Amino acid sequence: MRKLLSVLSAVVILSISNISMVFADGNPYGPYNPYTPHTPVDTGFEDVKIFYIIAGIVFVLGMGFLTTAKILKNKLSLQK
Repeated sequence: MRKLLSVLSAVVILSISNISMVFADGNPYGPYNPYTPHTPVDTGFEDVKIFYIIAGIVFVLGMGFLTTAKILKNKLSLQK
């Protein structure tokens, strides 16, 4: 019942508001227009080697923390 009410309220709100349909091929500045080639936005990650190195280090440190926590938990539970 709650899902039906949510769907009906969404349909009513969208039908009342003045929202036009948007299609992917109607955008003259989008990547789907064959006349204007898509140029990606500069994100600053052209050289991703440092990102992969940092991600690897963080992954190894995280696995080390988890392993240490598991070992300590086992040692503490055996002492009881």
